[in-house]
Amino acid sequence: MRIPLPSAATEIRAEEDGKIRQELMEAAMPKRVSLTPEVAFTGGVAQNVCLLRLLQEELKQEIVVPDNPDMTGALGAALLAAESDHRS
Repeated sequence: MRIPLPSAATEIRAEEDGKIRQELMEAAMPKRVSLTPEVAFTGGVAQNVCLLRLLQEELKQEIVVPDNPDMTGALGAALLAAESDHRS
């Protein structure tokens, strides 16, 4: 069963979304990356559904989130270490 939110709660949520969007834009994250057909969102913060939605809205495109976004950095570091070890 779906229960509608009171208007005050909706207004608070909209205000929070606005603050998050403003902070995101002030950080200029979308301006520092060049967009290609696919954008991936990695790291533990990629599990934040609200931030994912805000990024998708700002970039006006879908964003790919891997199954274990918090592990992507570690996997990349392991691959670089393996490559480095093979070159030595």
